[in-house]
Amino acid sequence: MTQQPDRIAILYQALPPPVIDGLRKDAKPGGYSDGGADIGFVLREGGMTC
Repeated sequence: MTQQPDRIAILYQALPPPVIDGLRKDAKPGGYSDGGADIGFVLREGGMTC
């Protein structure tokens, strides 16, 4: 039997960050919208299956 390669799932948080001590940290403008794509690209370049 041939062993299947490990697969990686890239998750993101679609909800706003939680309020901590009455404050919510603002997201960077466009800062995280493509972060998963960057991570996926680097993992694939390294030979991982995403």
